[in-house]
Amino acid sequence: ADTGHSRVLALSAAGEVLAEYVGAGMEPFDQPTDVAVDAQGTIYVVDTYHQRVVRMGPGGEYQGEWEISEADTLDSPHIAVSVTGIIYVTDPQSGQVVAYDGEGQVLGWAVIGPGSKPVGVAVTPSGQMLAADVGLDCVHIFQP
Repeated sequence: ADTGHSRVLALSAAGEVLAEYVGAGMEPFDQPTDVAVDAQGTIYVVDTYHQRVVRMGPGGEYQGEWEISEADTLDSPHIAVSVTGIIYVTDPQSGQVVAYDGEGQVLGWAVIGPGSKPVGVAVTPSGQMLAADVGLDCVHIFQP
């Protein structure tokens, strides 16, 4: 995600721009902060100021969106997709990570607790979810 220019770029391994996406659905992107791609090539974009996750097909075609909590780009939400298709989105303001299915239905929450601000998220091949927490200065590891 190119947050400052409110766009998402698809790059080659050599860093060449293959595609540019400036919006999806009814609105252009406004401060997209992260992108994840699942095993089928579906693209998920965290569009921070529109408080949504946008789902696009492998060619960038709009496939839907769902609402997420309000955030800013300093402590912004981030996204990761597991090999099983679970989508994890950080919610820094509430100190949790929310798990969604591919349609945006909430599957559950990983609530970290007081003082927590999870801003980064990753998933290991074995399904462990890792959340980088700037509020507590640590990385949390959640088992599948």
